[in-house]
Amino acid sequence: MPADYPREVFPRLNAPNGLAIRYEVRPDLSGPELGVLSRAGVRRVQPGIESLSTDTLRRMRKGLTAFGNIRFLLACAASGVTPEWK
Repeated sequence: MPADYPREVFPRLNAPNGLAIRYEVRPDLSGPELGVLSRAGVRRVQPGIESLSTDTLRRMRKGLTAFGNIRFLLACAASGVTPEWK
């Protein structure tokens, strides 16, 4: 998902009742950004969480930390957005 979508696209989106939107996202979205997605009808996201190990993420040069990924998962729960990752 392009970085400007939470700011530019989703606030204007009004999904019909019964429609659930799913997006592939980076796990660096903030709680407020996930809230915008949720209000627009996004119910599921597929975050690019490759690991919950900061060391592994550094070796992969992901630019993220385990704490950041966990913070993202908690923000999903608070926003009512289900993260789908393995």
